[in-house]
Amino acid sequence: MYKNKGASRDWVLALQVLLVLAVLVLLIIYFAACSRKGGDFVTFLEAATKMWEGKNIYSPPYINLRYSYSPFWAMILIPFALLPTAVGAFMWLVISLILFIRTIWLLRHEFNVRISDHKLDQVLWLFILLYISRYLELNFHHVQMTIFLAWLMIEALYRCEGREIIAGTLIGIGTIVKVMPVVMIPYFIYRRRFVAASSAIATVVVCFFIPLVFIGRSLFWEMNQSWYGILRPDSPEFQSEVSWHLPQNLSLLLYRLLVNTGAPYAHPVLNLTYSQATVIIWIVIAFLILLTLYFLSTIPFVKVINRSHQLYELSYIMLLIPLIFPHQMKYAFYFVLPAISCLMVYLVAQYPMEKQTIRYRIIAALVLVSFILGTATTDLVIGMDLSTITQHYKTITIGTLLLIPALAISRGYFTNIE
Repeated sequence: MYKNKGASRDWVLALQVLLVLAVLVLLIIYFAACSRKGGDFVTFLEAATKMWEGKNIYSPPYINLRYSYSPFWAMILIPFALLPTAVGAFMWLVISLILFIRTIWLLRHEFNVRISDHKLDQVLWLFILLYISRYLELNFHHVQMTIFLAWLMIEALYRCEGREIIAGTLIGIGTIVKVMPVVMIPYFIYRRRFVAASSAIATVVVCFFIPLVFIGRSLFWEMNQSWYGILRPDSPEFQSEVSWHLPQNLSLLLYRLLVNTGAPYAHPVLNLTYSQATVIIWIVIAFLILLTLYFLSTIPFVKVINRSHQLYELSYIMLLIPLIFPHQMKYAFYFVLPAISCLMVYLVAQYPMEKQTIRYRIIAALVLVSFILGTATTDLVIGMDLSTITQHYKTITIGTLLLIPALAISRGYFTNIE
């Protein structure tokens, strides 16, 4: 009997090893296919090459798209640019996979995104990975940066307890790379993580000036003037997005609803001018930012050390990024990972006790509709034509907005406040 059990365990272990090897082989093939043309990483490599050659990285010609990240990041990527494009892109995909695995490990083991029951835990992570599968695949397919930026923010939150300098340094690097992690600095201040906030600001300043040493004063200031011209709110690049169906942020959803943009399938609810619509958009964005105070749930300058509570707070902050920042493509909604992790923990853990309650049913319905509007509208499921229509109507943005009331209703579960 004992021999049979031992042999059975050996077979199970062998099958697990074979499964892991098969997945690795498939990933290598997939990454090789994605890196063959380089995806959006070509844009980063082109900027790094220009910097290596002493040119303005924001000036044409462009192989793919105009580079909109910082001079510092282009400088960091120079070693990748010295390799063949496919090799550099493949290396970045491998790094992204490692950072994704690290993110999942942090969520499970440090932020309590798990269930003690093994089978329920498997169900929990099946739902989480299924929800973010579209955004994860898009990041790999386009060889993008969102996995890296999301890891920086989650890692920084983890490091905050006892290693604030490291936490701030990570956020400072993320901010100088692509601005969006800057939202963590006011969070650090609110939570009395002054060392983290100070080190983040110091890192931004230091990294901003590092390229000056290598490219000289004249080119350094020329590049930063060009970069500012791209990032400023009235940038022509952002204004031209209004009639473009690909970006998915909140402002473009509201433009679709309030203004006749002349875009395909345009059926606005109102017929306002762009100026009138812009005022409404800023009011809505300001409301969502102020709503952060509800999710923080305590007075300022009080440290929160409960990991589930911390992740709940971060989930709303990260969810806002693809909604309120300009020029957000579909892959940017990978930032919803903490939010959907929190909601799935609630839904799976509370199912036996609360499945008949109104609160539970509302949260479950909101998450389900969010999944349908976001993940299930991929062209792999509904085809390219229908997917293009859903992109125009910003169903991903609408689905993400639905997570906000779901998070709000579940606040008591994570903060012990009803």
